[in-house]
Amino acid sequence: LALQPVRKMKKLVTTGYKAIWDTLTTPNCKRIAITWIAFFFTTGITTGIYIQFFLNRLGMSWMGITAYIWIATILSTAVTPLLGRFMDRFGYRTTLLVAWGGVWWQPLLSVFCPDNAVHLWGLIPLPILIDAIAGGIFWPAVGIAQTNIVIAETPSETRAGFFAVLTAIGGVIGFITAALAGWLATSLGDDVHYNFAGLYLDNLRIPMVIGAVTRMIAGFLIFTIREPARQKGQVTSTEAFTAVWKILAGKPIGGRLR
Repeated sequence: LALQPVRKMKKLVTTGYKAIWDTLTTPNCKRIAITWIAFFFTTGITTGIYIQFFLNRLGMSWMGITAYIWIATILSTAVTPLLGRFMDRFGYRTTLLVAWGGVWWQPLLSVFCPDNAVHLWGLIPLPILIDAIAGGIFWPAVGIAQTNIVIAETPSETRAGFFAVLTAIGGVIGFITAALAGWLATSLGDDVHYNFAGLYLDNLRIPMVIGAVTRMIAGFLIFTIREPARQKGQVTSTEAFTAVWKILAGKPIGGRLR
């Protein structure tokens, strides 16, 4: 980054809270905001449960958790350029639908994983390995699609403010739901066990089930979002990733991204 020439910025337009609010209250931006906040709500339910479940129920070591993170991270890095090409071809909303279809059921892998599951290579049970692979592929797609929908839908003058509002509200919602899920698990206690239609449930698996069900329900909100119109001369994901690699290599970007 230090080797890149400084780009002269155009004169920034000063905007106030009213302009951001006006953007937020447009029909499609309102649907985007509701969907975004719903996603924070549903994912927050399982955020604080995963590591506790891996350690206390499955007996995974910290090396196993590190392996889980590494698998997801490597896959995420590998598939991100491909996800960009998929988005260029099929659109943001379609990408978000496919991605959410790949993440809503992931907590169920933990629910169905028995406490005495065999750890592959002594590190990680098979269902959790599948979780790491699916997470590494589909969660980057969720983030990229969400971000690009907001970029395409909002004017440049209020885009940063709109992002800030969504992130702030979503962060608060995610914190609240994570705290509530932790409270539920603690209140139920380690001695609480249920058998529901042959499915073994305990105080950590119950929030996982709730998280998966609410994720599935939240996914239907994606259908309410209208695909933003493509702007003339819009930079494709391939061009963007090429520019990023050039920046990392310390080379001039060139072309229309210069």
